[in-house]
Amino acid sequence: MNSLRTWFSKLSKSLFALFPQMEVGAHEKMKQKITRHAQAYEEPQLDDNGNLLIKRKEDFKGGDDEHSDMSNEEMDVRFEMPLGEGVLKVNLGIPIVVLCNKVDIVHQSGEKAKLLQENLDFIQMHLREYCLQYGATVMFTSAKQKESRNLDTLYQYINHRLYGFGFATKPQIVEKD
Repeated sequence: MNSLRTWFSKLSKSLFALFPQMEVGAHEKMKQKITRHAQAYEEPQLDDNGNLLIKRKEDFKGGDDEHSDMSNEEMDVRFEMPLGEGVLKVNLGIPIVVLCNKVDIVHQSGEKAKLLQENLDFIQMHLREYCLQYGATVMFTSAKQKESRNLDTLYQYINHRLYGFGFATKPQIVEKD
């Protein structure tokens, strides 16, 4: 967590140094876009074949609605709702992805792996809570898996955030009893 805090601090300082050089109001527009993304979030709806049914509408009002099943009134209400507690306390105005790699180490044997397995839920909870304050996405990857689905998912998510492509993967949070 200390390393993550350090990186967020360095990112914040770098961005705050750049903001005065930006066009007046540009940073506020960036922050508003991140806020709207958080307000408009809903899990993707998939058909029986796993194809995306509804493209989320997260741009500003009056945008292109041809791919959205929501009316402007429905979107207006969602944008007026406050964010949840602890969500986006620090809005830097950029999409952030926190990537945890080598998660396959949890499934190995050894003393360190055993300690990690025992504390993984606690670690993930604190990691997600901290990242939520920045509106950051948390993703876990492992290149050693038989299928590199998680790396493909990361690639699709980056394309979704940068270029607005559809993203049909639901969040996968493992909850233990």
